[in-house]
Amino acid sequence: RNTARRIRQHLIKELKELYESEVAARFPTLGDLLEDRLAAYKEQLGKGNRILVVESCNELRSLSESLFMAGFEVETVNELDSALLRLPRGDINMMVLRTAEEPGEVAGLMESVKEADPSLVTVLIAPNPNVSAALQALRLGAALHLPVLPEEHEMLVDRVSDILYRDRRKRLLDNLLVELYMIVVKALSDSIQDQDLELLEELCGLAPNIRMN
Repeated sequence: RNTARRIRQHLIKELKELYESEVAARFPTLGDLLEDRLAAYKEQLGKGNRILVVESCNELRSLSESLFMAGFEVETVNELDSALLRLPRGDINMMVLRTAEEPGEVAGLMESVKEADPSLVTVLIAPNPNVSAALQALRLGAALHLPVLPEEHEMLVDRVSDILYRDRRKRLLDNLLVELYMIVVKALSDSIQDQDLELLEELCGLAPNIRMN
Protein backbone atom coordinates (compact mmCIF):
# COMPACT_ATOMS: atom_id res chain seq x y z
CA ARG A 1 0.00 0.00 0.00
CA ASN A 2 2.85 2.41 0.80
CA THR A 3 4.51 1.69 -2.54
CA ALA A 4 1.24 2.27 -4.42
CA ARG A 5 0.75 5.53 -2.51
CA ARG A 6 4.22 6.79 -3.44
CA ILE A 7 3.72 5.85 -7.10
CA ARG A 8 0.35 7.60 -7.08
CA GLN A 9 1.85 10.76 -5.56
CA HIS A 10 4.63 10.75 -8.16
CA LEU A 11 2.17 10.36 -11.03
CA ILE A 12 -0.05 13.12 -9.67
CA LYS A 13 3.01 15.39 -9.48
CA GLU A 14 3.94 14.57 -13.08
CA LEU A 15 0.37 15.15 -14.24
CA LYS A 16 0.24 18.50 -12.42
CA GLU A 17 3.46 19.63 -14.11
CA LEU A 18 2.12 18.53 -17.49
CA TYR A 19 -1.10 20.43 -16.89
CA GLU A 20 0.68 23.59 -15.76
CA SER A 21 3.12 23.56 -18.69
CA GLU A 22 0.81 22.72 -21.60
CA VAL A 23 -2.83 22.20 -20.75
CA ALA A 24 -3.69 25.31 -18.73
CA ALA A 25 -3.30 27.69 -21.66
CA ARG A 26 -5.41 25.55 -23.97
CA PHE A 27 -7.99 24.35 -21.47
CA PRO A 28 -8.39 27.14 -18.87
CA THR A 29 -11.73 25.91 -17.50
CA LEU A 30 -10.39 22.51 -16.45
CA GLY A 31 -10.45 23.38 -12.74
CA ASP A 32 -14.08 24.47 -12.84
CA LEU A 33 -15.06 21.41 -14.82
CA LEU A 34 -13.42 19.09 -12.28
CA GLU A 35 -15.24 20.83 -9.45
CA ASP A 36 -18.53 20.24 -11.26
CA ARG A 37 -17.64 16.59 -11.80
CA LEU A 38 -16.70 16.20 -8.13
CA ALA A 39 -20.11 17.49 -7.10
CA ALA A 40 -21.74 15.06 -9.53
CA TYR A 41 -19.76 12.13 -8.14
CA LYS A 42 -20.68 13.06 -4.58
CA GLU A 43 -24.34 13.09 -5.52
CA GLN A 44 -23.97 9.77 -7.34
CA LEU A 45 -22.21 8.07 -4.42
CA GLY A 46 -24.54 9.48 -1.79
CA LYS A 47 -23.58 9.37 1.86
CA GLY A 48 -21.80 6.07 1.46
CA ASN A 49 -23.17 4.75 4.75
CA ARG A 50 -25.57 1.98 3.74
CA ILE A 51 -24.68 -1.26 5.54
CA LEU A 52 -26.13 -4.72 5.03
CA VAL A 53 -25.87 -6.99 8.09
CA VAL A 54 -26.42 -10.73 7.77
CA GLU A 55 -28.04 -11.35 11.15
CA SER A 56 -27.15 -14.99 11.64
CA CYS A 57 -26.71 -14.66 15.41
CA ASN A 58 -27.87 -12.49 18.34
CA GLU A 59 -24.54 -10.65 18.46
CA LEU A 60 -25.01 -9.37 14.93
CA ARG A 61 -28.57 -8.30 15.67
CA SER A 62 -27.19 -6.23 18.52
CA LEU A 63 -24.53 -4.80 16.22
CA SER A 64 -27.22 -3.80 13.70
CA GLU A 65 -28.92 -1.77 16.42
CA SER A 66 -25.64 -0.09 17.37
CA LEU A 67 -24.90 0.84 13.75
CA PHE A 68 -28.42 2.22 13.30
CA MET A 69 -28.15 4.31 16.47
CA ALA A 70 -24.83 5.68 15.18
CA GLY A 71 -26.59 7.08 12.10
CA PHE A 72 -25.90 4.42 9.47
CA GLU A 73 -28.55 3.24 7.05
CA VAL A 74 -28.82 -0.41 8.05
CA GLU A 75 -30.51 -3.21 6.16
CA THR A 76 -30.71 -6.73 7.53
CA VAL A 77 -31.16 -10.22 6.10
CA ASN A 78 -31.08 -13.57 7.85
CA GLU A 79 -29.04 -15.61 5.37
CA LEU A 80 -26.04 -15.11 3.11
CA ASP A 81 -27.99 -16.27 0.04
CA SER A 82 -30.47 -13.44 0.59
CA ALA A 83 -27.58 -10.99 0.93
CA LEU A 84 -25.99 -12.14 -2.34
CA LEU A 85 -29.30 -11.60 -4.13
CA ARG A 86 -29.54 -8.10 -2.64
CA LEU A 87 -26.02 -6.91 -3.50
CA PRO A 88 -26.18 -6.54 -7.32
CA ARG A 89 -28.33 -3.43 -7.03
CA GLY A 90 -25.07 -1.65 -6.18
CA ASP A 91 -26.31 0.68 -3.43
CA ILE A 92 -24.84 -1.22 -0.47
CA ASN A 93 -21.50 0.17 0.73
CA MET A 94 -20.58 -2.44 3.34
CA MET A 95 -21.67 -5.91 4.35
CA VAL A 96 -21.11 -7.40 7.81
CA LEU A 97 -21.45 -11.13 8.28
CA ARG A 98 -20.28 -14.05 10.34
CA THR A 99 -17.71 -16.17 8.55
CA ALA A 100 -16.50 -19.75 8.62
CA GLU A 101 -13.27 -20.71 10.33
CA GLU A 102 -11.45 -22.49 7.49
CA PRO A 103 -9.38 -20.54 4.93
CA GLY A 104 -10.92 -22.49 2.04
CA GLU A 105 -14.45 -21.58 3.13
CA VAL A 106 -13.43 -17.94 3.55
CA ALA A 107 -12.03 -17.95 0.00
CA GLY A 108 -15.31 -19.29 -1.39
CA LEU A 109 -17.29 -16.74 0.58
CA MET A 110 -15.21 -13.78 -0.62
CA GLU A 111 -15.39 -15.01 -4.21
CA SER A 112 -19.20 -15.09 -4.01
CA VAL A 113 -19.32 -11.61 -2.49
CA LYS A 114 -16.97 -10.10 -5.08
CA GLU A 115 -18.95 -11.69 -7.88
CA ALA A 116 -22.15 -10.09 -6.56
CA ASP A 117 -20.56 -6.64 -6.10
CA PRO A 118 -16.82 -6.18 -6.81
CA SER A 119 -16.63 -2.81 -5.05
CA LEU A 120 -18.31 -3.90 -1.81
CA VAL A 121 -16.51 -3.36 1.50
CA THR A 122 -16.75 -6.55 3.58
CA VAL A 123 -16.38 -6.99 7.35
CA LEU A 124 -16.10 -10.59 8.54
CA ILE A 125 -16.69 -11.70 12.11
CA ALA A 126 -15.65 -15.14 13.37
CA PRO A 127 -16.63 -16.64 16.75
CA ASN A 128 -13.13 -17.99 17.42
CA PRO A 129 -9.66 -16.81 16.39
CA ASN A 130 -8.16 -18.43 13.33
CA VAL A 131 -5.09 -16.65 12.01
CA SER A 132 -5.01 -18.50 8.68
CA ALA A 133 -8.65 -17.67 7.92
CA ALA A 134 -8.13 -14.04 8.93
CA LEU A 135 -5.07 -13.66 6.69
CA GLN A 136 -6.92 -15.32 3.82
CA ALA A 137 -9.84 -12.94 4.24
CA LEU A 138 -7.59 -9.87 4.21
CA ARG A 139 -5.67 -11.12 1.17
CA LEU A 140 -8.96 -11.54 -0.67
CA GLY A 141 -10.07 -7.99 0.02
CA ALA A 142 -11.95 -8.03 3.31
CA ALA A 143 -11.68 -4.62 4.98
CA LEU A 144 -11.68 -6.06 8.47
CA HIS A 145 -11.71 -9.50 10.08
CA LEU A 146 -12.69 -9.70 13.73
CA PRO A 147 -11.95 -12.94 15.58
CA VAL A 148 -14.46 -11.98 18.26
CA LEU A 149 -17.29 -9.48 18.42
CA PRO A 150 -16.77 -7.16 21.40
CA GLU A 151 -19.56 -6.79 23.90
CA GLU A 152 -19.36 -3.02 23.49
CA HIS A 153 -19.74 -2.05 19.85
CA GLU A 154 -18.51 1.53 20.08
CA MET A 155 -14.99 0.80 18.81
CA LEU A 156 -16.32 -1.34 15.97
CA VAL A 157 -18.81 1.34 14.93
CA ASP A 158 -15.99 3.91 14.83
CA ARG A 159 -13.88 1.53 12.75
CA VAL A 160 -16.73 0.92 10.29
CA SER A 161 -17.21 4.68 9.93
CA ASP A 162 -13.51 5.17 9.20
CA ILE A 163 -13.46 2.38 6.59
CA LEU A 164 -16.51 3.73 4.76
CA TYR A 165 -15.19 7.30 4.78
CA ARG A 166 -11.83 6.26 3.33
CA ASP A 167 -13.45 4.00 0.74
CA ARG A 168 -15.81 6.74 -0.45
CA ARG A 169 -13.01 9.34 -0.56
CA LYS A 170 -10.81 6.97 -2.60
CA ARG A 171 -13.59 6.33 -5.11
CA LEU A 172 -14.13 10.06 -5.52
CA LEU A 173 -10.42 10.64 -6.12
CA ASP A 174 -10.22 7.72 -8.55
CA ASN A 175 -13.10 9.12 -10.55
CA LEU A 176 -11.53 12.56 -10.66
CA LEU A 177 -8.16 11.20 -11.73
CA VAL A 178 -9.73 9.29 -14.61
CA GLU A 179 -11.76 12.37 -15.56
CA LEU A 180 -8.58 14.44 -15.56
CA TYR A 181 -6.81 11.82 -17.65
CA MET A 182 -9.57 11.90 -20.27
CA ILE A 183 -9.54 15.71 -20.42
CA VAL A 184 -5.77 15.95 -20.72
CA VAL A 185 -5.67 13.39 -23.52
CA LYS A 186 -8.38 15.34 -25.34
CA ALA A 187 -6.61 18.66 -24.84
CA LEU A 188 -3.23 17.34 -25.99
CA SER A 189 -4.50 15.05 -28.73
CA ASP A 190 -2.52 16.85 -31.43
CA SER A 191 0.79 17.18 -29.57
CA ILE A 192 0.92 14.54 -26.84
CA GLN A 193 4.13 12.49 -26.67
CA ASP A 194 4.20 8.73 -26.31
CA GLN A 195 5.79 8.93 -22.86
CA ASP A 196 3.09 11.36 -21.70
CA LEU A 197 0.35 9.06 -22.94
CA GLU A 198 1.95 6.08 -21.19
CA LEU A 199 2.16 8.09 -17.97
CA LEU A 200 -1.49 9.09 -18.15
CA GLU A 201 -2.59 5.56 -18.98
CA GLU A 202 -0.64 4.29 -15.97
CA LEU A 203 -2.37 6.88 -13.82
CA CYS A 204 -5.71 5.68 -15.16
CA GLY A 205 -4.71 2.14 -14.22
CA LEU A 206 -4.46 3.16 -10.57
CA ALA A 207 -8.26 3.57 -10.42
CA PRO A 208 -9.61 0.00 -10.10
CA ASN A 209 -12.92 0.91 -8.46
CA ILE A 210 -14.31 3.32 -11.06
CA ARG A 211 -18.05 3.96 -10.93
CA MET A 212 -19.08 6.23 -13.76
CA ASN A 213 -22.38 6.69 -15.57
